Amino acid sequence: MNLNQFVYFFTVAKNGNYTWAAEELGISQPVVYKSVRSLERQCGLKLLERQGKGVAPTKAGRAVFEYAAQVAFFKKLAEQTIAEEKEPMSGHITIGAGTHFGGYLLPNVLAQWMSEHPHVSLTIMQGTHEQMRDLLQQDGVDFLLATGFGGFPGFQTKLILSDALVVVARAGHPLEKSGLISVSELSREPLIVSLKGSSSRQEIDAIESEYGIRFRIAVEVNRHDMIKQLCRAGVGIGILPRSIVAEELEDRRLCVLDVEGFPRTRRYFLVQRSGKVLTPEMQSLIAAIESGAEERNRGRRAV
Repeated sequence: MNLNQFVYFFTVAKNGNYTWAAEELGISQPVVYKSVRSLERQCGLKLLERQGKGVAPTKAGRAVFEYAAQVAFFKKLAEQTIAEEKEPMSGHITIGAGTHFGGYLLPNVLAQWMSEHPHVSLTIMQGTHEQMRDLLQQDGVDFLLATGFGGFPGFQTKLILSDALVVVARAGHPLEKSGLISVSELSREPLIVSLKGSSSRQEIDAIESEYGIRFRIAVEVNRHDMIKQLCRAGVGIGILPRSIVAEELEDRRLCVLDVEGFPRTRRYFLVQRSGKVLTPEMQSLIAAIESGAEERNRGRRAV
């Protein structure tokens, strides 16, 4: 037996047709057929049987199929690794990123990864939750880094990072030392929020629905750093991920208010279209992003 026999059998069983399998493999149909028949002789078992105009695995074939699939996967992985060693990664990757991930969490990862892969260029697309979803559906981005996509139909999602959502105000705000503040009390304060359609605004809407209140929206903006600046100036109060305001909290330009139900957990996902085939360059970048997120999670747990 050899690896190709299992790969050819897996491809035929997957496609249900020798001709389609040959096209996928880029070889002639007779070669595929002879290889599968040779595997059957060596196993002493019938692995495929006629079904309609195609073929389907027999009971024995279904048992072998699982192992053949693993052989095909690891053979492809080995080939990709060998190719990467021979030639540097190149090409172009388009990433969709929410404003938080794109502006605060992604740059450090990209700095290291791009220094190691100088022949790969990137485009980073940012926008509202709806805009990012549409881009992903239309294959306008290779993958997406954002919140609010858990369990979204047609997409494959993986949780890679969690952050704490906190209520912030200028340092010395009258509510800073007032003890626990109810959400009802908070709703009477001027709030600075993201524009409608953003995942941050959806979080605000969810809080209103959960507590049966309506926030007093003072200013709507499209950037988190603008929310920070307006909070520092005393224009109002903001609800932001802690990682965004870490520096301002440390040097006392902002403070965290003790509010009922806070901090809230915000989850960030790596999202791609179901069935999307990722190039080795994309896989490498995703691995770097996941590693950076895990390092950040470990650092936060150690605090």
